Amino acid sequence: MQSKQTREEFERILTDWYKNNPSIVVEKDGKFSRVQLSTDPAAIKSRVDDTIDNIIGIKDILDPEAGYYGAGKSKHFKHRLVDIPNALVLDFIQTNPIAVMKAYVPSVLELVMSFLDSLMGHLLTIY
Repeated sequence: MQSKQTREEFERILTDWYKNNPSIVVEKDGKFSRVQLSTDPAAIKSRVDDTIDNIIGIKDILDPEAGYYGAGKSKHFKHRLVDIPNALVLDFIQTNPIAVMKAYVPSVLELVMSFLDSLMGHLLTIY
C-alpha cells in the first residue's frame, strides 16, 4: 500500500467485508466449524487493523519461518489471510508476472546460494 488514500480504501473494503461476513471457519482437532465474530464497529476495526498489520508484516513468504504446512492448506494458500473474493481486492493484488518474478527470483537465488555454500563447505571437510 503506497499511500494513505490507498490504505483507507483497503480498510473500507475490509470493514465492509467483515461487517457483512462476520463468520470464519476454524479447525480444531481435525474438525472444521464456523465461528461467528462480533459485528461491533470497534471489533471490526481491530480485525481490519490486525489484517493489514499481518499482510504488511510478512517480510518474505519464502522464509521457512513464515511458511506453514499444515491444517489442510498447502503453503501456497496459507498466505491468503482473508477469505475475500479477488474482485473486491484486485487493485491491491500484484498481477504483473514480471514484478512477481523480480521479487521472487532474488529470494530463491539467495536460498540456493546459501545451500551451495553449505554443501561446498561440507564437501571440503570430507575430501
